Amino acid sequence: GKNIVVSNRALLEEQAAAELENLSQKYTVGMTVSGTVKSIESYGAFIDLNGFQALLPISEISRSRISNVADVLKVGQEITAKIIKADWKHEKVSLSTKELEADPWDSVAEKFPVGTEIEAKISRVADFGVFVNLAEGIDGLVHISKLNVERNTNLKKVFNPGDEISVIVEKIDAEEKRISLSTKVSNEEENNANEY
Repeated sequence: GKNIVVSNRALLEEQAAAELENLSQKYTVGMTVSGTVKSIESYGAFIDLNGFQALLPISEISRSRISNVADVLKVGQEITAKIIKADWKHEKVSLSTKELEADPWDSVAEKFPVGTEIEAKISRVADFGVFVNLAEGIDGLVHISKLNVERNTNLKKVFNPGDEISVIVEKIDAEEKRISLSTKVSNEEENNANEY
């Protein structure tokens, strides 16, 4: 009886290895696939690809910042994603839905030319400045030196995410995905200083 159990296990392992081999040929890096959201975790979602579970990390869901996966995905939801990593030896496959979205940075210079004034919302506050959301997936930075505050001010006590702020586009580096902003007040002060 024991021999049957061992050979049965070997048979199952062989079968699993064959199935894995089939999957590795069917699903390759760079391919676009469809799957179903199987479960949601704090770090991403597991997507069912015909019986194989692939991970869609939270950072790969969207070009916009996402803090809670459950806000954008639901169990049972059908999604289309791109395979960005495949380690079949360890049975790990990573997906990205972000890769299928148009990159908003491609048209950022036309949308927000230098000198553009924008009323926007603060997305997060750091020690060195505030990040302002200009459009879906695009944040710019107002450095502390451009914020009309005292040098050692604790910015988190002055600014809050969600606050409206009037900013001016100073510099765009689309390749590095960085936009430098200034506030209207700091810009006017600079201009006045230049006049003297």
